[in-house]
Amino acid sequence: MSDPTFEACPLFQAPAPLKIGDAAPDFVARTTQGDLTLSNLRGHWVILFSHPADFTPVCTSEFIAFAKAEPQFRAMNCALVGLSIDSLPSHLAWVDAIRAQFGVVVPFPVVEDPSMVIGRAYGMLDVTAQSSATVRAVYVIDPDGIVRAITWYPMTVGRSVMD
Repeated sequence: MSDPTFEACPLFQAPAPLKIGDAAPDFVARTTQGDLTLSNLRGHWVILFSHPADFTPVCTSEFIAFAKAEPQFRAMNCALVGLSIDSLPSHLAWVDAIRAQFGVVVPFPVVEDPSMVIGRAYGMLDVTAQSSATVRAVYVIDPDGIVRAITWYPMTVGRSVMD
């Protein structure tokens, strides 16, 4: 006999998880470089990567590595886009602190997602999540807007930018 407390609600349909080969969910968001519409990057490869929080040591080291590698990505017609649920003022303060403390300019936009809508659309957050705890995610999006690779890491594990 099944336990009715574990049966799915017939009126609620969870969105299908994002998969390789799917169209990347489009969005318009504020960033450290002004408003960004993801679909405006069509014609370029895009690396969309999330981080759990600004001002943390692992996220900072990742952003420094991405910033230093950005010319190599640009040479391959690839745009970098960072994302977290932190606010735009937090992002601006953080990229300024990276510049001031490490002499590194973050040359790519960092998207704010305080409502977690983008994170949920990409599967970084469960649809029922009440906190901002996300996985570290990387989405490789081709010039036609199709997701070609997805990599997720636990919050506690940093990623290698060039591997």
